[in-house]
Amino acid sequence: MDISKASRRLKLTTRNEDTGIMKFTSSNQNMDDKMFQDGTPLSPSSVFTTSELKYIPNCFLSAILYCHWDNILGPRLYHVWKIENCDTPPVDILRFLSGQILSGEICRELDSGNIDFKFYVMPDKDVVVSSFVFSAKLDNDLAIQSIGLVLPYCNLHLYLKYHQLLQLCLRRMISKLRILMNKASLSENVLNEFSAWLTMCFEMFSSLTEAGLPQQPRLSDTAFCPLHNLEPEFLYRCITSHLMTFGRSLVVGKLAERVNLVISTLAVFNSDRERACSRLVLEDKPWTFHHDLCVQGLIKSKNGAIVLPMREILCSQYPTTIIDVQNRDVKQSPYSQEHKVRNYEVLRDELICLHYNQIDEHDVICSMFQKAQYNSTLVSNLLEEISKLSADCGIRIAHIQQFIRYLNRKALSLIKYVETETLKGSIPLKGGLKKLRQDLSLTIEGDFRIVIATAEKLKPGIFQFLMGDGKEIDYQSHPLGEII
Repeated sequence: MDISKASRRLKLTTRNEDTGIMKFTSSNQNMDDKMFQDGTPLSPSSVFTTSELKYIPNCFLSAILYCHWDNILGPRLYHVWKIENCDTPPVDILRFLSGQILSGEICRELDSGNIDFKFYVMPDKDVVVSSFVFSAKLDNDLAIQSIGLVLPYCNLHLYLKYHQLLQLCLRRMISKLRILMNKASLSENVLNEFSAWLTMCFEMFSSLTEAGLPQQPRLSDTAFCPLHNLEPEFLYRCITSHLMTFGRSLVVGKLAERVNLVISTLAVFNSDRERACSRLVLEDKPWTFHHDLCVQGLIKSKNGAIVLPMREILCSQYPTTIIDVQNRDVKQSPYSQEHKVRNYEVLRDELICLHYNQIDEHDVICSMFQKAQYNSTLVSNLLEEISKLSADCGIRIAHIQQFIRYLNRKALSLIKYVETETLKGSIPLKGGLKKLRQDLSLTIEGDFRIVIATAEKLKPGIFQFLMGDGKEIDYQSHPLGEII
């Protein structure tokens, strides 16, 4: 028999929705989408629940999936969050995506506390999926589960700008979700709680579009414009501390205009990706502080009072510079090594309090935020040079960008120096830090801290290698999910 003819006469499968019985026919017929949404028969176990998040302006998502691995059915879609006024992909696409997300996870260790990341780009289906795979209790038993963010393919470029920030946010939320699920089976209350966290998270991303910084820095928005007046000594301390704390700063003040002036000035020293994760303040939008935004601000009350979000500041990936425009005060959260320890302790305490339903957490000691008092010839020379340049034709902005490239070259020189002298980390640094700082002309403390902060962003881990004492906890091998 001709193979091509036989292939056209293959048995086709249809579904009897009333009985759940597979019905086979050899006739060539067209199946409608309702009868054949995916490759499995309809059954009670294939049903999933849905809910809707309120409308979020400028939201780049189309749906959020919650799925898990069923030992009988395999990948199973459990819940779908739809976004109000956004088009949700068809059900068959959602089921297909849940299978893709959990494919290859059957051998995953259920007692692992890790949260793994998967990313799929599917132009043929017009979707992009960013997913987080983890293990947690489900119906009193451990199961492999996943949260998947579905967005249209046309929003891929927008997602990539927020990729790292989104990972940090979702990992923290999923860590808290696992605690709730360990306390009880997955109930409607747990899903409602997680829905509230999702809404707050994507409202923050919406604010980045509403009050984000322009892609190209404008001199007129910064303190380098002759029309603006900002004390050179205060500006010097702000920029020095900002560069030392990995380009992370919180600016507070009574006037939104003055706060935005400092925000725009500091953001000039950040990369394009970091500028995309920064925002200005709006007087009619009292946004709260969000950990891991690069540069952001808060408005004081009319009487000049403000409660700094100390705990949230310690939840950030990097240390933060805290700038009070009104009082001309510049402080830093604990520096890198101490910040890492404090960060772990705060996130751990957050999960413990959630587990035991404790509301009153331990207060963060304000004295751990120290005034920034470091000298830096790199920054002082830069400000002196800018003051001598014309403010026309973008010369000053171009000079700052050249300074940033110079910092990157200095950081690369430090990285190559360490790799050469330590045989890529296999032996201790010859001559110690003193020789390194002399050889690279980084004897000034502020200059050294600025360059090593830049190097840490280019090659994560080099700060720990040079400055660590070898006694710190290996936080990667003790994930937060295993605390409880």
